[in-house]
Amino acid sequence: MAGGSDVATPESVGRQQFDELLDPSFDATHYAHELVRRRDTSLELKADKISSIMNDLCTTRDALDARLRATVLGTHEQILEQVLGVASVDVTLEQVEDQVREIKQYMHALRTKIRVPYEQALEYTNQARNLQLATQHVRATSKFMQLVRRLGVQIPEGEGRPDYALAALTLVDIERLVASSDLCGIDVVDRALAMEVAPRRQQTMDEANEMLIGGMRRQHQSDVGSGLQILFNLGVISNAVDTRIQASITALHTLVAGRIDPRALHAGVREHNARATAIDGRDMVGIDSILWTRLEDMIDAVLSSGLEVRVLERVLQRKRDVLRVDARTDGMRVDASYLDVVAAQLGNRVLALWWALAVDTITAEIRSACDESSVVRQILTNSYPRLVQLFLPRLEPLLAARLGGVISVRNAESSVASVLAADGEIGYASDFDLAQSPNVQYSDWGMRVLWTRLLSVFEAEYVSKAASRMDDSVTRCFPAPPPAGLVDAQSTWSQRHNTKRDELTAVNTVPNRKLVASVVRSVGTELEMAKSDARLCAMVARAAARAIASFVAVTKDQLASVMSNPQMVDPCAASAHPLTRSVIGLINCVEALRVGVAELCQPNEQPLTASAQAVLCTCRDELQTFIDAQSDVLLSAADRAISSALLDVDDPSLWSRAEHALQWLQTQVLEPLDARPSRRIHLMTDSYLTLFVHTVCATMPLTEATKLRLASELPQLEFACSQAASTVGVRVTGDAYKSVRQMRPLLFMSACDLAQVLGDKSAEWSSVPELDLLNHVVCRVATEGAGVVPHELLECSRREWLGCVAGSAFVESTSVCRNSEIQHLWDTRDLSVSCRAVIHECLNRMLKHKLADDLSKPQSALRESACRSLITEAQSTFLEFNFVPTKLQTQKFVSHVGDKGDIISSSTDPLWIRTTLPTSRAVLVPTIYTQWQNPRMLPILWTWPVVIEKLVGGADLMTAGLVVPKSGLPVLTKGSLVAVCAHGEMAARAVGVMAVDTREIREVVGAKGKAVLVVHTYKDWLWEAGSKDEPPEIPVDSVEEAGVEESAAVEDTTAGVDTTDAIEGAIEELSVQDAAESESTAAVHVTPAEMDALLMTSLKQVMATVLDEKHTGEQLPIAASTLFSTYMLPNAPRNAELDIKKSSYKKLAKFLKAMEKHGLLGLKDIRGETHIKSLNWKHADLSTYTPYAKAKRVEKAEGAPAVKTQKGNMIGLEELLRVPPALRPLFDDVNGEPESGYMTRQQARSVLETYIKKHNLVDTRNPRNIRVDHLVCDGLLTKDEIAKLTFYPRDKLQQRLQDRMTLCTRLTIPGSPSVVRQGRPPFVDILCEKKMGNKVVTRAIGLEVYGVDPAMLAKELRVACASSTSVDPIPGKKTVTVLVQGHQVKIMTKLLHARGLPADLLKVTDKSGKSKK
Repeated sequence: MAGGSDVATPESVGRQQFDELLDPSFDATHYAHELVRRRDTSLELKADKISSIMNDLCTTRDALDARLRATVLGTHEQILEQVLGVASVDVTLEQVEDQVREIKQYMHALRTKIRVPYEQALEYTNQARNLQLATQHVRATSKFMQLVRRLGVQIPEGEGRPDYALAALTLVDIERLVASSDLCGIDVVDRALAMEVAPRRQQTMDEANEMLIGGMRRQHQSDVGSGLQILFNLGVISNAVDTRIQASITALHTLVAGRIDPRALHAGVREHNARATAIDGRDMVGIDSILWTRLEDMIDAVLSSGLEVRVLERVLQRKRDVLRVDARTDGMRVDASYLDVVAAQLGNRVLALWWALAVDTITAEIRSACDESSVVRQILTNSYPRLVQLFLPRLEPLLAARLGGVISVRNAESSVASVLAADGEIGYASDFDLAQSPNVQYSDWGMRVLWTRLLSVFEAEYVSKAASRMDDSVTRCFPAPPPAGLVDAQSTWSQRHNTKRDELTAVNTVPNRKLVASVVRSVGTELEMAKSDARLCAMVARAAARAIASFVAVTKDQLASVMSNPQMVDPCAASAHPLTRSVIGLINCVEALRVGVAELCQPNEQPLTASAQAVLCTCRDELQTFIDAQSDVLLSAADRAISSALLDVDDPSLWSRAEHALQWLQTQVLEPLDARPSRRIHLMTDSYLTLFVHTVCATMPLTEATKLRLASELPQLEFACSQAASTVGVRVTGDAYKSVRQMRPLLFMSACDLAQVLGDKSAEWSSVPELDLLNHVVCRVATEGAGVVPHELLECSRREWLGCVAGSAFVESTSVCRNSEIQHLWDTRDLSVSCRAVIHECLNRMLKHKLADDLSKPQSALRESACRSLITEAQSTFLEFNFVPTKLQTQKFVSHVGDKGDIISSSTDPLWIRTTLPTSRAVLVPTIYTQWQNPRMLPILWTWPVVIEKLVGGADLMTAGLVVPKSGLPVLTKGSLVAVCAHGEMAARAVGVMAVDTREIREVVGAKGKAVLVVHTYKDWLWEAGSKDEPPEIPVDSVEEAGVEESAAVEDTTAGVDTTDAIEGAIEELSVQDAAESESTAAVHVTPAEMDALLMTSLKQVMATVLDEKHTGEQLPIAASTLFSTYMLPNAPRNAELDIKKSSYKKLAKFLKAMEKHGLLGLKDIRGETHIKSLNWKHADLSTYTPYAKAKRVEKAEGAPAVKTQKGNMIGLEELLRVPPALRPLFDDVNGEPESGYMTRQQARSVLETYIKKHNLVDTRNPRNIRVDHLVCDGLLTKDEIAKLTFYPRDKLQQRLQDRMTLCTRLTIPGSPSVVRQGRPPFVDILCEKKMGNKVVTRAIGLEVYGVDPAMLAKELRVACASSTSVDPIPGKKTVTVLVQGHQVKIMTKLLHARGLPADLLKVTDKSGKSKK
């Protein structure tokens, strides 16, 4: 066919075509049609296209045939290979079958050869086993016969001495041999057992029991031990001991059975009384005597039997043998006593088992007698302490665990545990012992069993009866109310005799003193009977406390019913009300009861037990608390009545009624009252004086007659208060007493003089409270002139206002202020602040009213010549003045304090004030309106906005409130006019005069006091007289503001505190930060000449400021070392460190001699030490010297010792002293002991100096000697010195004080809080010694105290020394030792110093004998 190039090869035909052709459902015709349709979809088919298609079909068929042929050939070859493999496997299997058949034949032959010899060997083995068993029986029989012969030797039949202990061991061996070898049935063995072994075993048992019983009866421990040894060897010791216990209990039961049977007791009484021969019947007895006699016999029988058992237990405990214990000890052999063996088998120790059974026997007998006869039960209950004493001390050898008595291996019996759970009030405790038997306690097991099973029932009944007897004594003090008929009769009698029924009721409510004493006697009697038993005594004490509590409860109810009557307290009555006497009588009854209980608490010849004393002490304290509370209620009612009389200022009879009320308090209340509430009386009298002071402050008008009357009545009130206070031993010397005395001069002052009082801080009345002075001034000024008083401003009564000023608790502060205009001034949380604000408001209104009247007067025009003179004066006086008004007017004014002057104003605003300033000179003062027009006419000082608010309220500008710009304050002298502006502004808010020079403010760091005396402020009366404009906004172009940090600090500190204090604190904080920054800088090298100058400057500073001429005379002479360390070092210039070695003098003595030659001081040698005997304050250098200011330091808590500053990471050590109890009265007298309890030597020295000055103890003839008083003698001198000495040297007294105080050390480790340890700090021992020949090691011990890690130090030593190190614990101590090989003292010291340990803490001991590396 043509077109062969288009024919496809078999490889180009896809597998998909083959799959389609091989399909069983392939249709060639359909396939051809589809193929043609895919090639050309047109209807016209051409011949060449059909030929091409047919050619393709043929090619596809050929390719398919070729592929089928190749597949068939490949598969045939694989089938041939598999056939060959199967054939080879068949051959191999045939060979394996032949070999297996050969092996089977060989194994059959081998099995035939082995079977016959094995059967023969098995037969021989059985024969040998039988022979061995026969041999063992022969040997066991032989050994049995040997043991029987040995038993015959040990227990001979003749006269020989038997050895029963060894015989017992032999018998045990025989029994074990017979049991293990099965020898029964052998004639020889059976005959020997019956005729030889059994009789001797019985003989051994009888002998052991006889020795045991006889030894126990005779208390012969050797016999008991021999018997126990035999029984132990026999292995029957537990059964034998159990048998002896049961026999002892049986014998005891036989002895006590029926001994206290009621019929037997009556028979004994009849029999004894029948033999009585005395005519008066003295030798006749009752049932109680027979009962106690037979009980004593029973206890003697118990003691006798118990001693026998105790001997048995002691021998059991001492006898020991090597025993094999159970598997828990891994098969080890341990030494165990016979008692352990018996206790393990019986469940408890021998004596404990016997005691439990004996107590059960006695308990059963006593309970049976009590059940049959109530008389027996009553006798035992009423005499329970005797019942306890019956058992003790007789049974003390048995019950005392510490004496080897009853000890149980059990923790506690179930019955005892149940009683413990039920007894929640007392229970068992280690301190509950018995006086007659101090070795026996209730915590002992034997005593617990006795109490639980026998004594507890009688104890509960006895305590119940004792409580009933004490309750009856209390009930007799408060009889039941009378019947209705008697009440009616009392009412009729009272009406007939004009007596109030309350008086009868009041008399009936007070118990008789004898009945109260009977309560105390009843309690004392019950405690005395029970004191021999601590537990019983404690329970009786609790019952007594409950009885006393019921007495107090009834008394409290009666007091409440009586005090509910409003007529109970009437200080204006002529005599005390019956109800008042009733209250005092009830309180006195409780006081008498308290005194009686307190006497019971005091130790005597035979004191009560500790538990009972604790209960009674608690009861005594509760009674004291009740007495104090009820006395306080009574005195509070009296206080309210008397205070109400003092507050009634409008009553003309105030003074006479107040004096009468105080006399009533003294005579009708305090004198009859047995209690002495001294603290309450002191507060009451102090409050009366305070109320009287406030009343005088607000009294108006004060005419001459009134002043004279007050002056005479003030001493009368003082005398009445002192008399009332002296009744309870109180001296009236408080602040209120001083205020009353200091108010007298104020009564005769005018209003102007009173106004001056507020500014005079040195007058004699300076200690009068400022609130009282303000109140007095405002009321007196309002009285003498026009004004408003505080209570009128508040729209309340005068009584309410006085209550607020006095701080009375019964004043409702929320309802006092009824004026809505000033409601914002009234703070209900703080009455003092509210009263002060109201008084200031009264003063402001008074000023405005007064000056408004002056300003309302006609003004006169100022002449032109006067205007020109004014302008000329202003231009020459002030810095810048460009504002020239056109028209000026003038008018006179008088201030509220009497100051006079002229006000020069324009048509709208006041411009000038011409007046006399506090500097005592008449000046021209511009107002803030003038200052706003000329901002730079006055020097400007800045302060904080919060301070401006205080200035507007009337305060002066304090030094701490100034804002210092970076360029510093302007140079101003005292008396200069200044303008005060808010920080960051130029508009003046106040005008005033300087109170000090600004140079002093700059030089004295942290200076305090007033800086500017304010004359005129924004929003005051002068500002309100003008146009009332607000401060204008003036650009700040040349003002240097303070730092941002200062502003932030002050704003933070002003929250919630006074502004002046807040700003002062902020400035102090900034000063401290600056000081810290300056101290943190690197040290500057100082030359010897500079150090010489620093030393001289420090000496001059000390002479000018500290050791001045006025106060140092009595301190001389002063030791040279004291001068340098105590005075010169702390007063060195700022950032300067004094070091005498860096100076040219090198030594302190040379420096002082140079200063003596210079003429500054004089020296004297005292006992080989240089002293400064005199100081020349008139030296020319001092006359020209200006002291510098010391750097302000952070103030520590009051009384806290100063902590030395440490450099780097060095450990700080500071020597401190602690006040011992003997010296505490001396320190308390001057409040010298700090809160921390520790102080430095200098602080201790200052305390003694303060005490000497306070009591004027310096000898006038010799200032170096001190006159000793009682506190100095008690704390510092010995008995011989007290008897001989009147004066004592000052320096020795100081040394004696420091020697008597306890030495302590403050240890400050960097990064850890400071720790104070008693004594001196421990050393770190560095020891270098030889070990094992010539080997040298170096050790360090005691590092943990100073926070040094031993492991880290060992690591550093290992690297630094190139040697091995180790850290080993020290046996018996909680510390370790760091060891390094070699002589490494120098390197170890260097490393420890780098870790902060100073050289004086290192103690080096070199025992190596080698030189250091």
